[in-house]
Amino acid sequence: MNKLSSWLLGKKSYKILVLGEEGCGKTTFIERLKFNHVGSGSKPTVGFYVETVRYPMNSSWQLWELRTTLKHIPVLRQHLSPSTLVLWLHDCESDIDPPKEFPALLHEMVEAGCRYIWVSLNKQDGCKVGKETLDYIRQAYQEEFAKYDDKLSKRILRQRLCPKVGNDDTFEVLEEIYTTVMNVSLEPPKQVDPVLERKQLEVMEQNPEGQQLLLETAITNDTLDTDTFCELFLNADLPVWGHYYYLKAAYHLILSSEKNAFQQAADFKLYLQRLKHKRPDFFKREGLPKGPVDNPFNTSVTVFWILQMQLAIRNYRVHTMAPDLPSRSDFCHVLRHSPSLMNSYPWDEWYSSPPAFTCAKDIWFPPNLKVLSTDTHYRSDPAVLPVDDRSPERVFRYVFAVLRYIQRAGVQREETMPLALETLKQNTMRVRTQHPSLVPYSETQARFWIQIVDAALRGLDDEKETDLTFQEFQDMFDIELTCWRKHYSKRVWDGVSARWQSVPPDLEPLPVVISPVSFGPEIVSEKSTLPMLSPKLPYTEELSFYAAMVIKKTENSKSVLPITNHADLLSYLYTVLVGKQDEKRCPNPEAKEQLQPLTLGQKAESAFAELSSPLAAAATHRNFWIQQVAAAVLHAEREGLATFPEFITSNLRLAWEGLPGVYYSAGVWTAARGGKSDRAR
Repeated sequence: MNKLSSWLLGKKSYKILVLGEEGCGKTTFIERLKFNHVGSGSKPTVGFYVETVRYPMNSSWQLWELRTTLKHIPVLRQHLSPSTLVLWLHDCESDIDPPKEFPALLHEMVEAGCRYIWVSLNKQDGCKVGKETLDYIRQAYQEEFAKYDDKLSKRILRQRLCPKVGNDDTFEVLEEIYTTVMNVSLEPPKQVDPVLERKQLEVMEQNPEGQQLLLETAITNDTLDTDTFCELFLNADLPVWGHYYYLKAAYHLILSSEKNAFQQAADFKLYLQRLKHKRPDFFKREGLPKGPVDNPFNTSVTVFWILQMQLAIRNYRVHTMAPDLPSRSDFCHVLRHSPSLMNSYPWDEWYSSPPAFTCAKDIWFPPNLKVLSTDTHYRSDPAVLPVDDRSPERVFRYVFAVLRYIQRAGVQREETMPLALETLKQNTMRVRTQHPSLVPYSETQARFWIQIVDAALRGLDDEKETDLTFQEFQDMFDIELTCWRKHYSKRVWDGVSARWQSVPPDLEPLPVVISPVSFGPEIVSEKSTLPMLSPKLPYTEELSFYAAMVIKKTENSKSVLPITNHADLLSYLYTVLVGKQDEKRCPNPEAKEQLQPLTLGQKAESAFAELSSPLAAAATHRNFWIQQVAAAVLHAEREGLATFPEFITSNLRLAWEGLPGVYYSAGVWTAARGGKSDRAR
């Protein structure tokens, strides 16, 4: 019936800006029209609020609530056009005079050719609002309207909107607006200066609120469904083009390809070249600042946006904890989670000079102001993606993990600690490129926490040290993050020299032994029967340290059976699964040429049969680590990672011996030790 009425009567769509001061009732008005009731405890609108209402059957009304302060006039200007309708709500309880934003709005309407405005006096039944007050307010608005007598079609409504008691005339207001537009012909949009328009867009692109508004506007104006868009893009028949559609095309290409970012960028450039050949008008904007849609054939620009979209997909998956990639129709959700992608000219943040004009056309130049990883892991399970620790206890937690590793693994402290500190330093520098507010690396602060944790661990019996978590350690000792103030002055603690060398305390010596505040006997008894498994992955800093230790342990060793430690287990499986041992299995060169290369599945079966190690004696344990390494090998081959250190660095989770805890409960994993068959997680 809806389709039939639209065909008979013609379907029309209108846009109404609902404006006014904060708290004047804009959201209440829209909710009354949309839901026929007002939500309880409505929060103030941040940015904008959009709903669509059908009245009557063949008319669609898009109601936009926008902030109406003077600083938001540039944003408001983007929504004004000859076809835009404006409804201004005045809060009669707040003030009797039109606010200062109202004359500015009228001026912008005239400049944009926007003619139709209605003023509604809201909260007329307030205790301080009488007939004289209402007459004064109407007269004040009439005086403002008189300045634009022949340029605006204006009306001050008599209806009462959302009163506390009595009849509600909300729908009568929409009926009056509908009656007006049915009897007039809204003018087509006037020609806009493209240079001025681009400058206004650039202002909006540089702030989060403007980015969200641009995104919602683009989504609203996007009338192409997913399948239609993909078909039109692949055939170079798109009717529209711009930054939003550039991102949409990149998104669909990424989802349909298993290639790495550089190969995806190369394919993307080919499609863009076809589009430019058929629609050269999409790429002609002489004299205007350039965005990615203007320089689609520069490798640095194309790879940059492919990586940004991959990161957006990864971040969305982490946010939703979705085990699978998002679908094509999820593009709007992915983009809403990363609205900063709507900034089509982000080069000042990443490059000292825009890559499109300073970099060779066919060579990838990574950003020189911020780190942009080319391995985004957007296809990885979000449950095993490392997360950076930016909490105040970051160094404290990291030092505890390192010292517990040294005790458990029995490695040399003198060799391990410099590597641990260098790993922390490198990770701190990396994170600070994205989050400058993170405290810089300080050798003094790191050494301080080493001595504090050491002193606390000395206060424990060896038995109580077993598998102690950081939270349990904190509960036992109640060490405050500000305990450094007892030993260091702020001048020394935060001093520049303290960053690159260990500076001794200038107030009190550091303790040798710290006694626990309280013991938790239940912790020790409970942990004595279960392995150290946690369903939560450690932070990136800790995983990076484990990876560095794996690389160090295997740099001068060969992957031979039997396996005695976790590092050798990873090295052995990597060597087998990438095919490095094929020559040993076939010493005859002539016979080797006749053999077909083994598939990854065949290599995995061989590893399962041959692997001998107490670390993976059970079938479940063996199968788990083979599957994990095999999946990482596929990823490494796709990304072009050729060495074992690159492989481990790109798959930090593998270096953590507690990884099974993400998939198995401690009870199931322990029970699997005696089993010959594999247990599914």
